[in-house]
Amino acid sequence: MLDSIEIQEAPSVYPTLEDMSDFQKYTQQLEKLYSKDFGMVKVVAPKDYCPRKQDYTTSIEHLQIPSPIEQNLHGKGGIYECLHLIKKSLQIKEFVKRSAKIQPNIEGKTSLEVEKLFWKNASFSPPIYGADFQKSLFDQGCIWNLCELDTILKKGVSQALSGVTEPYLYVGQWKSLFAWHKEDYDLGAINYLHYGQPKFWYCVSSDNGHLLEKCAKLYFQESFTKCSEFLRHKTGIINPYIIKKKFPEIKISKIQHNPREFIIIFNGAYHHGFNFGYNIAESVNFATNSWLTEHFLKANKQCLCNKGVVRMNHMEFYDNIVKNHPELKNQPFIKKFHELLIQGGFDKQKDYLQKLLEEKQSEQIEEQQQQNTNETIINQHHHTSDENSLSDSTIKKNEKEIKIISKKIDKKRVNAKKNQNKEKKQQNLKNNLLLKAKTKKDQDIDLKQKDVEKYEIELNQENKIILKKNQKTEIQLTKKIKKQENKHKNNQKIKKQKKKEKKDEDIRNKSEESLQMSFMEKSNDIMSEDLTDNQIQEYLPKNDYNMFQTFQR
Repeated sequence: MLDSIEIQEAPSVYPTLEDMSDFQKYTQQLEKLYSKDFGMVKVVAPKDYCPRKQDYTTSIEHLQIPSPIEQNLHGKGGIYECLHLIKKSLQIKEFVKRSAKIQPNIEGKTSLEVEKLFWKNASFSPPIYGADFQKSLFDQGCIWNLCELDTILKKGVSQALSGVTEPYLYVGQWKSLFAWHKEDYDLGAINYLHYGQPKFWYCVSSDNGHLLEKCAKLYFQESFTKCSEFLRHKTGIINPYIIKKKFPEIKISKIQHNPREFIIIFNGAYHHGFNFGYNIAESVNFATNSWLTEHFLKANKQCLCNKGVVRMNHMEFYDNIVKNHPELKNQPFIKKFHELLIQGGFDKQKDYLQKLLEEKQSEQIEEQQQQNTNETIINQHHHTSDENSLSDSTIKKNEKEIKIISKKIDKKRVNAKKNQNKEKKQQNLKNNLLLKAKTKKDQDIDLKQKDVEKYEIELNQENKIILKKNQKTEIQLTKKIKKQENKHKNNQKIKKQKKKEKKDEDIRNKSEESLQMSFMEKSNDIMSEDLTDNQIQEYLPKNDYNMFQTFQR
């Protein structure tokens, strides 16, 4: 039924190194051309592009994947929820060995054939995915080095954000995947495939995102009841052909992503995909200028389930831009961003001021700690003028207060860590219980499947035996028919031969009778003429003469 549904191919572009020299400018050109209809574009790097001089095998085989995840799909018929189980860290070379054991033979298959193979086997044999660990394989100074992308995003944040402004590595194997999701704050994303088997991407543009959300709410009602931003959990998987069937008007694009190629996901686009086999990819977020006004201000809905989710303050973002890059303050897109902040961002400014106040108080405490724990500084203060000096009693009082505050801070940190560990254990326990339930269900399915397979094997064997018997009987009948045909032919031949012999005999008999009659007539003629014996002998041939003599007697 889904075979009749078609999904459009995303566009591919082939820039030169000169085209790639200004990342911000080039991506904004691509955004105008392709973001609305496709949500993504593939950028094929030119032949002279060199992201890394070292190899991707021996040079990284000892690289440690800190927290690989086992991806267990729970569901059926192309609708799944992915349960992630964190596994022990392992080296790349060990990951490669494990990947080889589960790798199917896809050589010579089209991307459509691999797609069908993936969706047919998606819920079986959970793969391991080395996802979200901070590392880059680009050489320093390389064009489009994902560590060095200079976009408005980096200008607006006050510190590096892992996976957002600092790239993550992703080590995949057959069937490892990423579920439908948008980037934090609806940012854009860029993914470079360094090495290995291809990736496969599906994408829904920002303008069509509401249709995907509508479809997801139909299939994950309970999950959306618990969290209105469920898709940000990155666990909801829906076969895109099912989405297209349900909502024919939705624009979905797809594309195969090969080594030495970039995939650019535009602002606010939903994306989902899987890996053809062992590969290494690198990804980071970026922002075009339009993101500030069209997405950042509107992306207020953030998932609150995960405490580690990225948080950015709108007013702080603006202040960082104009403070560190004053030349941008009068740019039209920055002025528009500021105007919109003033119009509807009062609460955001208030939160920002509160945050600044808390940070200032924290800085004061740290300064006081440093001042009172450093004897040299204390002595210097003690010997200065009465107006600026600190008395011994004041110093002791401050030290006492600082110790109390430090103890409280340490206690809070310990409690926070305990709570974090407790939550982690509870989550792992929950995941294990869900996995056991799924495993039991899968085992029951497997048993039924095995019974069906066993019956099919027995049926096939019976069919083979019957077929063999039929073939044998057919051969015997053929031989019998042939034998009868040969016998019939022989009989016909014999009959024909006898008929011929009889005919020949009749002819011979008639001939003899005729000869005899003729001879008798001749004999009578000879006798009537009263010829002598010598005359008769001359007249008749020798044989006839002998016969004549016999006839006379």
